[in-house]
Amino acid sequence: DNIGIGNIIMIAPEGPHAIAGGLAQMIVGLSESLARRRFGVTIITPLYEEAQGNKHRSAEEVLSDGIVIEGEKALLSYIGQIKVPIGPRLSLTDGSVSAAPLNAAVTVYSASANSLRVLFLRHPKLASRLYPTEWADQQIMKAIFLSRGALELIRDPRFAIEPSIIVSNDWLAGLAQAYLQTDPRYANDPLLRQCATMHIIHNCGRD
Repeated sequence: DNIGIGNIIMIAPEGPHAIAGGLAQMIVGLSESLARRRFGVTIITPLYEEAQGNKHRSAEEVLSDGIVIEGEKALLSYIGQIKVPIGPRLSLTDGSVSAAPLNAAVTVYSASANSLRVLFLRHPKLASRLYPTEWADQQIMKAIFLSRGALELIRDPRFAIEPSIIVSNDWLAGLAQAYLQTDPRYANDPLLRQCATMHIIHNCGRD
């Protein structure tokens, strides 16, 4: 069934550790279904710093207790750090620089079971909570964080991801597709250039 298809990468703000609705159900259900059919699947998602009601636990709680993958508890392990380029931010009024560019230091954790692996991106400010009420520029920063963070992770040979298909999900991961087409850092990367890509919009409601 999977001849010719390598590792399937799913970039999403939700997953087995953070559930707000249907997106998490799809990410968990589809990834586990593909893994049972011997496809290699990697989910890339933020590890949220603060607990948020019934949506997700804090990063420290997840690191302590682990997550559930295919009905089994899987513990997280530290696997390294990456730098995620962000910025600069420009003023809407006069185009001046309101915030300098930065290379955010992001900690990476991994949890796995069988052929399914979940990679977590941890940053105390850029991955504070799932869908918080914030100003537009802060929301965009978090979309940049997840989209660029996932691509930086994929292209880093230390993590041996070797993608065949990159599937981004919903608006927080949507910039990944734009970067793959327009940013020379990713568009000219030989590993990323050979990937098939897909973007899924899971809800077209009024919001």
